[in-house]
Amino acid sequence: SKLLEAVTRLMPKDPQAECGERWVLDDVPWLVVEKAMGTRTFRECSSRWYHYLARSSSLVKKWSQREDLELISGIVESGASDEYDIPWTELVPGKTENDCKRQWRILVKQVPKWGNKNFEKRLEKLAE
Repeated sequence: SKLLEAVTRLMPKDPQAECGERWVLDDVPWLVVEKAMGTRTFRECSSRWYHYLARSSSLVKKWSQREDLELISGIVESGASDEYDIPWTELVPGKTENDCKRQWRILVKQVPKWGNKNFEKRLEKLAE
């Protein structure tokens, strides 16, 4: 698809590379993608990317069970009482803040009735 081509072409080879645009998520300069698409806003592009295209893309960074455990134990050890208190960048070596946040959301959704549980109950269930 045109969006897949634009994202893969514009994604920097070096994740630390400076991007002239400020709306960057997971190293993708979404405002640049918006301009390349010409027919969609950056929000529409990123939404389609995350909900449809990235799931089947080889660009998505895979997580091992060991990394999941590192993430959960790192959150427990941080003593955070809320998601906003978590030091995301320090949890799993080689994973970005956005990688960790996204994986946390995926793991939380695996907790039965997660929407009814507070942060501490979710974390407790995942740490079992």
